[in-house]
Amino acid sequence: MEENKAEKETPQSLPAQPQAQTQQSASPKMRAYFDSLRAETKRALESATAAREKALDAETEVEVFLAPDLASRVEGLVGPTGVAERVRALSVGLKREEVAFGIAKEIMDGGLGFENATEEKRIEQAVRTGLAVFTEGVVSAPIEGVSQVRVRKNSDGSRYLGIYFAGPIRGAGGTGQAMTLLLGDYCRKLAGLENYRPLGDVVERYVEECNLYALRTRVGQYQPTEEEVRHVVTSCPVCIDGEPTEDYEVGVHKNVEGIESNRVRGGVYLVISEGVCLKASKVMSIARKLGLDWSWLERLIKVAKQEAQRVELKPTRKYMDEIVGGRPIFAHPMRAGGFRLRYGRTRFMGIQAKATHPASMEVLDEFPAFGTQLKTERPGKACIITPCSAVEPPVVLFEDGEVKQINSVEEAIQAKPRVKKILFLGDLLVSYGDFKQTNHPLAPSAWCEEWMQRELQSKGIEKTIEEIRALTFEQARKLALETGVPLAPKYTFFWSDLTLEQLKRLAGYLGEATLEYDWFEFKRLHAPLDERKEILEMLCIPHAVREGEVVIEKENALALLETLSLLDAKSKNVSTKKFLEALQEFERSLQAAQENPAAQPPVAQGENQAIAVINSVAPFKIRAKTGLYIGASMGRPEKSRPREMKPPVHALFPIGWNGGKTRDIARGVRDLKQKDKSEQFIEVDAGIRVCVSCKKKSFTFKCGDCGSETIAASECATCGGLTVHESRVRRARGERAQCKAKNSRGIECGGKLVDSGKTRVDLVKEFTEAAKRVNFAPSAVKGVVGLISLDKTVEPLEKGILRSKHEINVFRDGTVRFDATEIPLTHFTPDEIGVSVEEAKRLGYDEDYLGKPLESGSQTVELFPQDVVLSKNAGVYLLQISRFVDDLLTYHYGLSAYYNAKTPRDLLGQVVIVIAPHTSAGIVARVIGFTDVQGILAHPYLHCATRRNADGDEDGFMLLMDAFLNFSRHYLPASRGGQMDTPLVLIQELDPSEVDRE
Repeated sequence: MEENKAEKETPQSLPAQPQAQTQQSASPKMRAYFDSLRAETKRALESATAAREKALDAETEVEVFLAPDLASRVEGLVGPTGVAERVRALSVGLKREEVAFGIAKEIMDGGLGFENATEEKRIEQAVRTGLAVFTEGVVSAPIEGVSQVRVRKNSDGSRYLGIYFAGPIRGAGGTGQAMTLLLGDYCRKLAGLENYRPLGDVVERYVEECNLYALRTRVGQYQPTEEEVRHVVTSCPVCIDGEPTEDYEVGVHKNVEGIESNRVRGGVYLVISEGVCLKASKVMSIARKLGLDWSWLERLIKVAKQEAQRVELKPTRKYMDEIVGGRPIFAHPMRAGGFRLRYGRTRFMGIQAKATHPASMEVLDEFPAFGTQLKTERPGKACIITPCSAVEPPVVLFEDGEVKQINSVEEAIQAKPRVKKILFLGDLLVSYGDFKQTNHPLAPSAWCEEWMQRELQSKGIEKTIEEIRALTFEQARKLALETGVPLAPKYTFFWSDLTLEQLKRLAGYLGEATLEYDWFEFKRLHAPLDERKEILEMLCIPHAVREGEVVIEKENALALLETLSLLDAKSKNVSTKKFLEALQEFERSLQAAQENPAAQPPVAQGENQAIAVINSVAPFKIRAKTGLYIGASMGRPEKSRPREMKPPVHALFPIGWNGGKTRDIARGVRDLKQKDKSEQFIEVDAGIRVCVSCKKKSFTFKCGDCGSETIAASECATCGGLTVHESRVRRARGERAQCKAKNSRGIECGGKLVDSGKTRVDLVKEFTEAAKRVNFAPSAVKGVVGLISLDKTVEPLEKGILRSKHEINVFRDGTVRFDATEIPLTHFTPDEIGVSVEEAKRLGYDEDYLGKPLESGSQTVELFPQDVVLSKNAGVYLLQISRFVDDLLTYHYGLSAYYNAKTPRDLLGQVVIVIAPHTSAGIVARVIGFTDVQGILAHPYLHCATRRNADGDEDGFMLLMDAFLNFSRHYLPASRGGQMDTPLVLIQELDPSEVDRE
């Protein structure tokens, strides 16, 4: 694999970049928008390049690889050099999986510089590059999730292919995981290798391992049965292997021949369960198109199809099994009074984000706030909740017995102290795409104004949603009688929640009611105050309790009486005769059908019995108000806060325990000053560098003696000789090098070369000089005990001192991060994000979504795809980062400041890099405003470009100049997963055809 070649590529050495597809098909306005993003990125790159050329960092070039399209991202992420051009050529007219296999074949045939590579190297590069193409060149799975590819021997001596998976393969998704195996099978055939043929002990080791992982670590999206595991292991032509990831071992099948460790391999479980078993149907479809015989998957698919035929929705408690202490359950599974399913979407929805009425959030003590994660019964496992005032609000019972619908946040705040019980949580607005994406059968819709509007339109009657909501009962009754459309939702109660016995009790209860008239005009209904009032509460009929009576006002009383045909037209009083007779007839027919299967039942299969009885007596049609109740509990609270390592760090500078438990470098200096001059040093493990002038060994980027540049070197563990690297980029991960120094007899030493070693550091001198250079003497600068990177490269102390000054912390890759809950946003008003009309126009928003000129802050405009709205506290933190960057440029690099921001508003229009934790590619985004919402509000396309959705996920972001100046691969952990959550490549322009398809 040519991973090290890809690492050498920098934006400065890239060829002319192709025009993105978005540019080719975009409108003039959108082209101007993308041009502005490119221009700002270029301006930052030029400034950062000038700083890097000062040779004060691990590399003299910016280490973020700018990628204009998918092809460039693939080349920047895994290589090989030149693959981008071939990906672009193959992408014309071919699907992504076909491109992946086409590239794999070219590499296997010796193309792209692999004509002299070994068989294993070709297969490994083909698999990694093919997977990178399939996953849009965004996730780290191709470099971190596939640890190695090996050709091994079966027990009969035949050769087979084994792919070693690690935990980060999860980032590829189930289909991507299985795609790795398909690529391996394809390459195996091209190389003339045989199928994998495991023996019995090996198979049972897999079974035990999968059971143990599911029990002790995590079940994941799907837990395969033991038989399914056996079938996959014995049938898959490629060996699903992996490096040990867990700290526990299998108990029974130890020391099995062919398996290198007794520890459990998490990557193996992920690929078998979430890759092969869960995505069997999709994987087989891809295999067929590509000419691979994976018919053995049919056995897994048939089971899935049998389960899919069960369309009856049943309560599921899974979301309740994951409750964390202190986080409430809002609704039990499919229980009446929970969230009512309603289809639709708002500007804050899509990609699993859902909405409820803001009054519902308030009456639930604000536990579900804007951006809070909800664990839901269906569809999907979780979502973030957002507000929508157009859906059905909650209904509550007060301490004095009154039942009331709460229609606004203000009303909810006033009512909350009096609330005894929430009778109905309100609607949960869900988009159709959430059902489609999770492969969940569509459930019946709630009876709502949108549905009624469509039914009226089919009758040739046009009414707006507002007109339907404003109907009086008499108007609604007349409309229902004349058109045959069910009674308006406003006057339809929760009849489907009642049993036949409760209906009978309700009729008897209302039979004792009295009607109040003012002359001949009906005013209200008075009913006894007893335990039967609970049925009115179940129906969510608004009523009050006055002078020992239940009082229902005119409109709702008429809707109740007319629906049950209890209002006698002649006497103007309540009469239960007609209803009770209909109920008795229904019960007789029901009993007859139960006793005689040949008899016609009074209700169709799946139809609600209470609704059937009511429709047999009501003068108009009644439809069930609720199609489905959805249970939910609270997941993670909304988040918007700085990313910090644990414990927080200012500089990636090793100090051991010299600064105490807080690793305070300033304290370490103060302690050393108390010692003799000869003892004012510490010893740390640091990367080896050599001065280009005086050849003295150092750990800093500038020689402490002559001030010249230093370059990376390796030291021989045997002879102590230094080997200077031709490039500042060190060896690839895992590569072992030997000392080439020759003795007096001309024999090579052959000793092991090491990149780091124990280094004596004059901490007092280093700290004092660094503080002087940046013109700030900090009281505390937190370093690290030791470095965990491959070559132990030490970050300049100046950067840590300035971070301490501006009260920000560094992440493990040298950048300063901020994390926030992902919230979709497609439209906004300038007032909502705290910008003036003039500022909005300066950002390119010169017209609203209707095409009218932008003249007011209350006009709704459509969000550009790479613009983001951040929380106000994020704005404050970004301001601190910008001041740090400006000081760094001024004092450390001797250049002009870049941002010159005095308030967060000065950062409007500035560019950040947005990145998801499981990826190795960031995307350029522009800050256009700040809000009280704790999250990052961005276009669904941008969320999908980071391969995330809005189910409670978080994105991180950093200032563009901070990443360009301070990110370095040399700081990344050497352990597996160290390259995840890092901006190895940067997407400049969002192309909808290249983002995750959710």
